[in-house]
Amino acid sequence: AWRVLAAVAQRQGRMEDAGQALKDGIVKNPNSAALFTMAGIMLRDMGRFEEAATTLRHTLTLDPAQQEAALALGNLLARSGRIHEAEAVFQAACKNMPEEPRFPLQLGRIMLTVGNTEFAREAFKKAVELARKILARNGDKLQDTSVYVEAATHLGTLLLDEGERLQALDY
Repeated sequence: AWRVLAAVAQRQGRMEDAGQALKDGIVKNPNSAALFTMAGIMLRDMGRFEEAATTLRHTLTLDPAQQEAALALGNLLARSGRIHEAEAVFQAACKNMPEEPRFPLQLGRIMLTVGNTEFAREAFKKAVELARKILARNGDKLQDTSVYVEAATHLGTLLLDEGERLQALDY
């Protein structure tokens, strides 16, 4: 109920009410990873990045498999230039959620940023492999398709850059 109240208030632009609903919910449910995730994302959206990072880190101590918290935290850290911290978040997410293709995709992006193309290539391969499995199992859902397309595009580009034309055609 707290998440719904917060979501409605947030959509209506009543950020103070949304924040209060989340605070009330957290007081009554201090172990709710979902409430902490929502609070962290809301803080990020309000530009309160350090508070958001702290809240999202706390979420992951409550539930290391909280996908949206890991994505939000890793991306927030990467955008803030804290690349090694973001890498650690995505590495842990890959370990805690090994079937989720978004984490190796994000890890591959970070590895490209730091110039580690070999690691990036392996991460993109993993993301493609996982996304293919999900697509085969669930059909073409937009999120799954977009992860596949992005990972395959990065991987194909890296392979072309390395002179692996025939292999790049597979992606």
